[in-house]
Amino acid sequence: NFAGAIAAREKLGHVQETTLVGVRGTEIAEASVEARVAYVTVKFVTEQISVTRDGEGKAVDGDPGKVVIVTDVWTFARNTRSRNPNWTLVATSAPE
Repeated sequence: NFAGAIAAREKLGHVQETTLVGVRGTEIAEASVEARVAYVTVKFVTEQISVTRDGEGKAVDGDPGKVVIVTDVWTFARNTRSRNPNWTLVATSAPE
């Protein structure tokens, strides 16, 4: 879980940095409507640099010079009767 990982890093005095280098592709993986709520699941394939640094700025995990391909799946929802045009992120996952 995100909150637990953040708390563990903070306890150690570590900071996680992610740099989005580029987007290789996006794909709508699924779309549905259930009881006036529309759901859209999007697969993102991106190029990222991810590194965790200690309190002195030294890399303790990851490689600040290495770009990696990351696939994430995000699900967004929106009430179809709402005047608000914004969608809400309701779920995230990373395929194995």
